[in-house]
Amino acid sequence: MSALNTNELLFEEKSLHKPPLEELQNGLGGCPTLLELGGAPYLLPKVQKDKLYDIKAICRKSMVGAGAGPYPLRNTNCEGIFNLSISAQDEIKNGSYTAKITGLQEDCLLEPIPDTETRCALLLNLYVCRGEPGPVLKITCKKRTGHMNFIECIRKGLYEKYEDKCVAYE
Repeated sequence: MSALNTNELLFEEKSLHKPPLEELQNGLGGCPTLLELGGAPYLLPKVQKDKLYDIKAICRKSMVGAGAGPYPLRNTNCEGIFNLSISAQDEIKNGSYTAKITGLQEDCLLEPIPDTETRCALLLNLYVCRGEPGPVLKITCKKRTGHMNFIECIRKGLYEKYEDKCVAYE
């Protein structure tokens, strides 16, 4: 990728609750918030296993993101791939997974997290919202054509198009 062609950006109203996306809510709108818990310092010099957070105790909304998985659930270090919705009435929909390396071949084992498990360990980065429908930015790419990575291309393209204007939607 050499840069993002902002003339080809597609904004569309789309339900995210259908295949292939399979999100738990209809969208990513409604009071969008970034939530960060913990951090890399909890990993070194020794893993601080007491850094275990219950997402349900922190917020009641729709969440997607990544972090350290709930190690007590898997009895080992694991990655968390979070897709979680917690209603104000404590109704939990958990489409989250853990990923861990296992066996002599060092295979990646992907396992669903049960609805009853809402913890993460050490660190977590989530996009939190009400799960309301709204415009979705669709970006497609086929191959890298320059030295920049995907995120760098997006940032550069958005800057070239909007310069110092706010690009967020709400």
